Amino acid sequence: MLVPLMKLCYNASILAKYAKFRYTFREAYSSVATQEEMRFIMDKKAVKSGGNLKISNEVIEKIAELAATEITGVAVNGQHIAVNDTSKAVAGRFLSPIKVRLSSEAAEIDISIIVVQGCKAVSVAEAVQHSIKSAVQNMTGIAVSKVNVKISGILITNEDE
Repeated sequence: MLVPLMKLCYNASILAKYAKFRYTFREAYSSVATQEEMRFIMDKKAVKSGGNLKISNEVIEKIAELAATEITGVAVNGQHIAVNDTSKAVAGRFLSPIKVRLSSEAAEIDISIIVVQGCKAVSVAEAVQHSIKSAVQNMTGIAVSKVNVKISGILITNEDE
């Protein structure tokens, strides 16, 4: 009877340590941390791996696009942000409505959106700014200094459809 009780206590202590680790991990990555905290977390990862950690601009653009498409009032085409016909392609190449500039301290993100008819454009733009900033900071650990939102059009829907 004593051996199973000891195993139970040992397993309970392991589970308690695991639960504490999960809570700490979730807390570190779920909230918007300060710039210093995010750098500390990223530096710890780089030191443990013994190599460099680089995130491409395209990955940040995709994260920003996903965050923007979650906002009600942003016109989407499938899973992508809808773009104006005039800005779709130049010389046969698709132009992204999102531009990312990385500096040594932070990222600056420019996004062009089309707002759905009937939505408050300013409220949608502010929600997009907040969503993109928190998504990029939480997923990459890169601080975002600015999110510039350009409303490039309004999607007018037919009420008959």
